[in-house]
Amino acid sequence: MRRTARSLPFGADEIAAAPSQAGVYFLFRDHRLIYIGLAAGRATLRGELQRHWGGEAGEATRAATQFEYDCTPDPEASYRYYLETYRLRSGGLLPPCNEKGGDQDRRLARGGSRSADPARQVGSPCASPSIEWRRED
Repeated sequence: MRRTARSLPFGADEIAAAPSQAGVYFLFRDHRLIYIGLAAGRATLRGELQRHWGGEAGEATRAATQFEYDCTPDPEASYRYYLETYRLRSGGLLPPCNEKGGDQDRRLARGGSRSADPARQVGSPCASPSIEWRRED
């Protein structure tokens, strides 16, 4: 497993240095987690981050200021773990840009399967969450 040791600036150079492999990524705005994303199947961490940075997933995630990632052999299980951990720590909420995905991300947090990327769905811009969340090493 390979993780970032710290948050990286959400910029073209840092994203270009992200691995071309599967994993889970975290987008932050002003050090607050706004989105937990999944790069699985043919998707790579670098490709997904580039998609968000380029605005293809919408302005809410394009406005991220930092990111982290976790390369893992089972990205879907890790994704479910991170969503569920956040949900439990936040009183049942998901990161604001995952909330746009609604029931789908809640289903994933409980072990269901993924049918589409919720960040690609049309919705209102995400507000920064009121809780702070950091990964535990």
